[in-house]
Amino acid sequence: MLVQVRAFYLDIQEWALEDPTWAPHAVPSPVRRGDTDGMNKHRRSTTAKMHQRVRERLP
Repeated sequence: MLVQVRAFYLDIQEWALEDPTWAPHAVPSPVRRGDTDGMNKHRRSTTAKMHQRVRERLP
């Protein structure tokens, strides 16, 4: 969820550069880059565990 919120704020900032009507809504993201560190590692770990479970159950 944090990645989606961060991406939304960054999208608004980008839109504000192209269209000035978005400028009042362009504020810094409350989710810092450091808050999402390690999420890719966790996602890969979860996927690896699921794949290993499938491998163990194969005949």
